[in-house]
Amino acid sequence: TIPVKTVRQMFDAVKKELQAKKFDIAILYAAPADYTTIPAKSKIKSDKASITIKLQRAPKIIDNIKKIQKDIFLVGFKAETNISRKKLVQLAKKKLGESQSDIIVANDIGTKYQKNRELNEVIIVDKSGKTASSGRKKKEEISKFIRKQIEKKLA
Repeated sequence: TIPVKTVRQMFDAVKKELQAKKFDIAILYAAPADYTTIPAKSKIKSDKASITIKLQRAPKIIDNIKKIQKDIFLVGFKAETNISRKKLVQLAKKKLGESQSDIIVANDIGTKYQKNRELNEVIIVDKSGKTASSGRKKKEEISKFIRKQIEKKLA
């Protein structure tokens, strides 16, 4: 996990940039962390056989972008593991609503991906609910597919 201070610093840096100048597009391809540690109130002694670390939910930077620049074209990503295509699209649509993104690039990084990390497939979901699949391809080809889908939406 990333310390909460670091996540907050990242959010503050993004917010500062968005407030300072206008951007046409923001592509947020990964969250810094889903959870952060809760700082210990005192030194953790090394004489314990085991310790419990408590985590707290990290702020979602993507969910705040449109609050700062409502007209920015926002691209988010949603990675899941070992779920059906239908469920992946459903979760991508949910993330679209939460973040007010214009498109979400969703993919499954589960067992199939782990067997061959050179290949993957992404499904792009837009605000209208339309989907476009890259098919199973090399990452370089997927990046070109994503770029073309973004260009289509911006045209």
